[in-house]
Amino acid sequence: MPLPQGIVRGMTAPRRARDAAQRPVSRRGSRVLRHVRDLVRRWPLAREHALAHEQMRRREAEAIAELAKSLTSGLDLDVVAQRIADHTRDLLDARAACVYRLDPVTGDLVAVAISGTMDPFRVGGRLGKGLGAAGRAAAERRVLSTSDVAMDPRLA
Repeated sequence: MPLPQGIVRGMTAPRRARDAAQRPVSRRGSRVLRHVRDLVRRWPLAREHALAHEQMRRREAEAIAELAKSLTSGLDLDVVAQRIADHTRDLLDARAACVYRLDPVTGDLVAVAISGTMDPFRVGGRLGKGLGAAGRAAAERRVLSTSDVAMDPRLA
């Protein structure tokens, strides 16, 4: 139905609804209204977090794709290990990352590639069985995760 000339948009409500809008809000309605206002107030922050999470997931996917490409581009162990260390360090936003190989005779871990600074540790350096986070993970044959290697009581 066309609107009268000069009116671009319009909205009508039955008289009862307009009257209801002027009545006091019930307790339940008041709680709902507070909840809606709270959601509206938090929306910008929630959206910002969602966008940041999306960017992080995209970055992770790109890093994994780049790593897969690196792994298939050559078979030189040193080059592939260095690429793994570099991509792992970037992906985890860590100060350093190291790729080890397990010495089958001694059970020590031998550093094959290092990304970042792990002074005084160098490529070819040995980590005794059960020492540090990597040595303990290798000795126990399970993943060991920690946010702070220096403060983790399991590694003291």
